[in-house]
Amino acid sequence: MSTISDKCPITIRRLHAEDAALWSALRLEALRKAPRAFITSYEEVASTPLATVAAQMPARESADAIFGAFCEGKLVGMTGFRVLPRIKERHKGMIWGVYVQPHLRGRGVAKMLLQQAIDQARKHVAILQLTAGAENTAARTLYENLGFTVYGSERRAMRLDGREYDDVHLVLYLDEQS
Repeated sequence: MSTISDKCPITIRRLHAEDAALWSALRLEALRKAPRAFITSYEEVASTPLATVAAQMPARESADAIFGAFCEGKLVGMTGFRVLPRIKERHKGMIWGVYVQPHLRGRGVAKMLLQQAIDQARKHVAILQLTAGAENTAARTLYENLGFTVYGSERRAMRLDGREYDDVHLVLYLDEQS
């Protein structure tokens, strides 16, 4: 358990290559503590060299971004945004990697992170998508409160420890909002 106060002020900022060590540590924590929330496994990325992590982080001028939530100078939450790479899909973007340390959940940290990602997306895409575990009602409620709507589901989307899980796909039409 972290020694961070659960009452500290939260600041959100874009992460860059120099934040690779902080982001990598939080990402590994997320993959270890919440394996159902991510399609990537801890084992897949645990041995990735820090230089590789830093090189994979979006450049400052990129439309793609990773946002971090900080509390008392420590990275406690994260989310990413990326524009889809194919020419015919570049009007769409994805939210990925949403995670907030458990002791700070319920304080609106995820909402602040998502709002930053949505603001970034508005500058670059018309459609924003994300995926959530079908049973993750807290995440789904948050996404729906931000204007996302379910447009489909995927049965048996993930297999983890011999059990299969369904996902739901959500969308936010940024160009249809006032």
